[in-house]
Amino acid sequence: MSSDESDNSKTNVVNSATKINIPYPPFWEEMPDVWFSQMENIFKVKRIKSDEQQYLHTVANLPVSIVASSVDIIQNLPNEGKYETLKNVIIKRKTLTDSQRLEKLLESTEIGDRSPSQFWRDLKSTAGNSALTNDELIKNLWLKRLPDNLRPIIMSRMTDEMSSLIELADKIWQLSAASRTSVCELKTEPNSILENLESEISELKAQIKSLHFQKYQNRNHRSRSRNRSQSFIANKPCYYHFKFGSKATKCKGGKCSFAIIKNIKAEN
Repeated sequence: MSSDESDNSKTNVVNSATKINIPYPPFWEEMPDVWFSQMENIFKVKRIKSDEQQYLHTVANLPVSIVASSVDIIQNLPNEGKYETLKNVIIKRKTLTDSQRLEKLLESTEIGDRSPSQFWRDLKSTAGNSALTNDELIKNLWLKRLPDNLRPIIMSRMTDEMSSLIELADKIWQLSAASRTSVCELKTEPNSILENLESEISELKAQIKSLHFQKYQNRNHRSRSRNRSQSFIANKPCYYHFKFGSKATKCKGGKCSFAIIKNIKAEN
């Protein structure tokens, strides 16, 4: 391969690398130094080496609020070292002091829906390398903000390594989360189940009412039949029916048993 072909090949590699579409990360106010490190890694991949290009790419990806607060610097940048100057000023202005980090830790929000391990990492990240904070302080803050069902268990194992405590807290937290999910699913079950139960209860009530009515009718029917039988047994034939039986042509009526039988047959 000739030197010209080799140079062309290298140029093509550089051009293709420059065109690599790698998105820039959103600005990270809590850790601007980490954000600039990410930007510089992308510059390497894209082979963006000139100070001017690095500066322009950086300004284009800064939030409006950061650009607005850095106007005094942007308008007075030196001809050389624009990127490094802007980077150093933003890091200095946005990086928390040790006292600010400690204050933020002490006023930190509750654990919320974060796992204990994630909450621990967030506390460590906020503390950074502050000389005013140490692992023992962060550990106490972490314990105080654990859920009520976790804290007593973890505090009973305080002699364990921190990694073991975090692992145990995560396991209990996961079990609690699964339990809460099951309860929520039970509470949000479709209303159709309740409606079906109500419908079945109504049908049972109707059936019971129908059975009571039939029982009442049967009781009344038996009562009437029994009354008629008792009336027939209690009453005696009149003089004519007693003497002539069914051939009697006269009847005194009233309580004559023959007259009662005749009336019953007539009713039926």
